[in-house]
Amino acid sequence: MSEPKICSVEGCETPPVAREMCDKHYRRDKYLPDKECFVTSCSNKCTSKYWCAHHYTEDEKLRKNHQRRCRSCEVIYPLDIYVRPNGNLYGVCVACYKNVTNERWAQNIEKNRHIKLKGQFGISLDTYNRMLIEQGSVCALCQRPEIAKDHRSGSVRALAVHHNHRTGKILALCCGRCNRFMGQFNDDPEVFKRAVQICEGTFYENS
Repeated sequence: MSEPKICSVEGCETPPVAREMCDKHYRRDKYLPDKECFVTSCSNKCTSKYWCAHHYTEDEKLRKNHQRRCRSCEVIYPLDIYVRPNGNLYGVCVACYKNVTNERWAQNIEKNRHIKLKGQFGISLDTYNRMLIEQGSVCALCQRPEIAKDHRSGSVRALAVHHNHRTGKILALCCGRCNRFMGQFNDDPEVFKRAVQICEGTFYENS
């Protein structure tokens, strides 16, 4: 009677399922052939989705104590730091996650801007840029450039697309303050006519 076959990986005695390897080592070989441990300072090969054998064991022990090592800054934090809103765990601490997200946003800012414009207003980035040039890169209402800064990149925000919320028609590009100001009055021309009369001091003359 022949001896039962075992996994070809040294030290593993589990029966093989494919390519002379057990299920665990077959999946590792298939999905993680040359992947390095996600811990920044570690160059060992992954034996699980993110970790080498050493850091995987360490992660299991830390998680039992409600802790985890950030894969980026490598600082050990309480597990609460890593919890996403949906209950899953981040692989990096919140601070490192925000840094990575901000870097990705900065690298793809034009692509993201185009997607947002198409999705919200139905215009392309080229159309937006043409409108911006026609306005001289200033707000259509106050004729001043935008000064508010984006919290992600720290750069000055782009002019907002002011549109009619009922019809969806694009009206102009405005700074954030003017966009909010006109939106509060639902772009009602009669309101702004009265505002002009008040500013000119002719409101009671016309009433």
